[in-house]
Amino acid sequence: MVSFFITHVPPIIYHLFGFILGISLRHHYIYLVPLFLSAGFLLLWNDKQRIIAYTCIMFAFGSLWHQGYAALYEQAASTIPTTPITLTGRVIDIQKTNHRIFKNLVVISLDAIDGASTSWFNPHNKLHIYVTKYPSIEVDDVITIKDALCKKPPQSSYRDHLMREQTIATIFIPKLIPSALSRPTYSYKRLIYNTKILTTKKATSALLPVSQSLYASLFLGNKTYTSSCYESIKEQFRRWGLSHYLARSGLHLVLIVALWVWFFRIIPIPFLYKQLSIAFLVMLYAMLSWSSISFIRALSTFFLCKLCSCIWYYPYNNLHLLTVTALYLLIQNPLHIFYLDFQLSFGITFALAWLNLLKTYQMKLETQMIASS
Repeated sequence: MVSFFITHVPPIIYHLFGFILGISLRHHYIYLVPLFLSAGFLLLWNDKQRIIAYTCIMFAFGSLWHQGYAALYEQAASTIPTTPITLTGRVIDIQKTNHRIFKNLVVISLDAIDGASTSWFNPHNKLHIYVTKYPSIEVDDVITIKDALCKKPPQSSYRDHLMREQTIATIFIPKLIPSALSRPTYSYKRLIYNTKILTTKKATSALLPVSQSLYASLFLGNKTYTSSCYESIKEQFRRWGLSHYLARSGLHLVLIVALWVWFFRIIPIPFLYKQLSIAFLVMLYAMLSWSSISFIRALSTFFLCKLCSCIWYYPYNNLHLLTVTALYLLIQNPLHIFYLDFQLSFGITFALAWLNLLKTYQMKLETQMIASS
């Protein structure tokens, strides 16, 4: 088994483990100095200990990055006063909610607070506006709201959730009427959003409300398209312990790609064109649906596989690709590691890829033993 860990397990997995451990123990600064000293000593002393040294460095980096990420959130949240203010921001999303009164959610990216521009390097710049009536604005509009009273999240798990969503405050108003509105002549973000909504409406126009909810949830990842029906279905699935079946996972993307692969087999075109066509269809499907952690994992792994096999012609390891995807998501947002969707999505996929690699290694050993006997 020692040779399996040396020859078949990518070293980056150990680096990811150190990074995750550092994120989880971000308050233990006492370990950082000896870790850096130990890593430097190992790098200078023995080249064979590089894996341990880099793992120690990733541990320290994870701890520092989580602390810095939280500090950036506190810095951004401190700029929001408790008194009425004037906000200027760009609309990045409009969603439906399951709330009984505030049925719509407008997500804006803050550009200025009381005329002062926000920090361009701070990722925590989102504001959630809950409104009763559907707003007469569109995605990518730049709006200004006067006398806005923001509600800061308290020190609780909800604050951690908003930190993960990079949202520094929320606003609850009956109707959103911006005091100033600037709409760009052409916007690809608005085009994608409107096409997504229009495609969903046309695809579900002939379906019953229950079927619309299942289609939007399972195929598009939208759980609030028909919120009342979805809540009823979700309650029935919850009673039987089957709520996870309503969530779109990476398996759905695998099934869709398998259907496209089967379809392109009967088309007499070069192999590279087939792969490019499948990649284009996957990208189009991703643009016209709502993303999640499991979907991003499957999508990133798919494109990495295509890059390695069709563009670079480089042999790849599924564990390696999963590790690169997980490391990218955690660098982008270290709070993912504390939530169940990330843990289950990557944990189960890592376990399956690990068992598959181990089984392949054991079969290879058995074949070699039979051939040598």
